[in-house]
Amino acid sequence: EALMKRKNTISLRFATIFGVAPRMRTDLLVNSFCQKAVDERVIVLSQGSSKRTFLHVVDSIQAYLLALDKADKMKGQIYNVGSDTLNYTKMEIAEHIAKYSPCKIVNTDIEGYDIRNFNINFDKIKKLGFKPEITLDAGVEEMIKLYKYYKPFIDFRYI
Repeated sequence: EALMKRKNTISLRFATIFGVAPRMRTDLLVNSFCQKAVDERVIVLSQGSSKRTFLHVVDSIQAYLLALDKADKMKGQIYNVGSDTLNYTKMEIAEHIAKYSPCKIVNTDIEGYDIRNFNINFDKIKKLGFKPEITLDAGVEEMIKLYKYYKPFIDFRYI
């Protein structure tokens, strides 16, 4: 609220980011599930029907570039950044991942600590020409390739 009082502020509210990046977060849902599929060969879901919305990191950069390009139109407003085409349940995410890294998917009915369902409207930024281009499958495929070699939690001094 404080920032929106400034006349040149543009607020971008991103869907959950996924994909390979220099300082990527491995705890975000798609990235984490990919890592578990490769390293553990199992993805355990709590509330697999819970729906989320996602955005590839490259497309998030495109949103920043759009904001720079259309700052005069966008300033003073808040934009949800994402796409209806990237809304998936946790189970759907796991199934996409299993196509690239065969793994067991275990869906539990145990209530987890992170029960959320998102139904977010992206029409406002879409009207300005924003259209994410990286699909879930393309992002998952790149994550699987990375995790076959990258082991962020292994201390190689002891191997």
